[in-house]
Amino acid sequence: MSTMEQQKSSTQEGIVLAEKDQETIKKLTEQVNETAQQIFEIINRTLENKSSNEFDKFEFVKGPEVFNVAEASDDENVTRIIISGKGGCGVYVDPPGICRPC
Repeated sequence: MSTMEQQKSSTQEGIVLAEKDQETIKKLTEQVNETAQQIFEIINRTLENKSSNEFDKFEFVKGPEVFNVAEASDDENVTRIIISGKGGCGVYVDPPGICRPC
């Protein structure tokens, strides 16, 4: 069975990435986790959250208004970052560059 046939036959469980792609994604994931941790710490400090030191959920959304955030514009370039950990959750909206509790 060829590699392509193996990949196609494994679609139900998922397709295994090439080793180089796995390594690239692993490195990128480490960078994303480090960045998300820094964002979590800034939002917690700003909101005076007394949550854990590590986040357990990170969501990045870019595009038109989807969360009914009154402070945000209808600009399609609005970025929303929702991040939470035990005891705290915050949302960062840019523009206008604000954070608020979830």
